[in-house]
Amino acid sequence: MDKREFIISEEVLAEIKSKYPQQGKNSHIGHIAVEIVKRYFSELYTQPKFTQNKGIDLTVISDTSTEHFEIKGTEDSDISWSKLFVSGQPCYDNLIGGVTTLVRVTNVGQRKMTLYFMRYGEHFELVPEVRWKMKKIKK
Repeated sequence: MDKREFIISEEVLAEIKSKYPQQGKNSHIGHIAVEIVKRYFSELYTQPKFTQNKGIDLTVISDTSTEHFEIKGTEDSDISWSKLFVSGQPCYDNLIGGVTTLVRVTNVGQRKMTLYFMRYGEHFELVPEVRWKMKKIKK
């Protein structure tokens, strides 16, 4: 597992938080995590290009490579394995097919974060879980 520390300024943190304000949903954490990974690669590469596609949270295109990522964020300071889920078939297929690398961003909302780069079959496995969605009965 590749573990990388990443620190942003107070100004950048404030800018990202204003772009994705807390609205009582966990989705804002995911949006912030994607933005953090973009900032990380913007410091790593010269003028990278970013795209987002179905089943791929972020594609990073640099002068030397094209990489695809599934990004999962958490406000926790550790990976929090029990909170990691894949809910879409395209995402699942890309992870097990080796198309995407999983990036777990910890300490989302803080200046200092850790990015964990992980590959299916090497760092994690995916365990099927049965879930049901609730739907209101219309009378």
